[in-house]
Amino acid sequence: MCSRHATFYQSHIMPYFVHGGCSMPAFARMRERIIPKAHGVVAEIGFGSGLNLPYYDPAKVSRLISIEPDPTMLGIARKRLAEFRTPIELIEGRGEALPLPDGSVDTAVVTYALCTIPDPERALCEIRRILKPGGRLLFIEHERSKEPWRSRWQGRLNGLWADSQAAAISIAPRSS
Repeated sequence: MCSRHATFYQSHIMPYFVHGGCSMPAFARMRERIIPKAHGVVAEIGFGSGLNLPYYDPAKVSRLISIEPDPTMLGIARKRLAEFRTPIELIEGRGEALPLPDGSVDTAVVTYALCTIPDPERALCEIRRILKPGGRLLFIEHERSKEPWRSRWQGRLNGLWADSQAAAISIAPRSS
């Protein structure tokens, strides 16, 4: 989706499909549980269309830096910014090469995006690099259901994630 040669589907249909799918109530409930835990300078990797914005606590977040590789998704997000009361910076960028200095972020947020990043391990290394010592990674990701019937449907729908897994973890300090 990040290619300069994106197809019509990738640039005009898929972003709206993803936005709609990720707006479902099950996703909103997970966002409501995790996103308010963000504080200080926050970097959201895989910002998408800005669906997390309503869940950030403006009293806790001093600045929000959004990283998103898809310009169409950033266009959708720009329409939501008026309702957000904290300074926000939209950056077209990739999780594997975050354009932020080492140790510059208090909280990193990733929601339903690691599966879309070509090299998620590299992205997690980048997140660790930008986090301050003691910083937190807040993430929400989907998982395959253990119930056979639901798992079959997930396979059929591939992309409309029925089950979600959420977590907040602290990143161990970098060794010198």
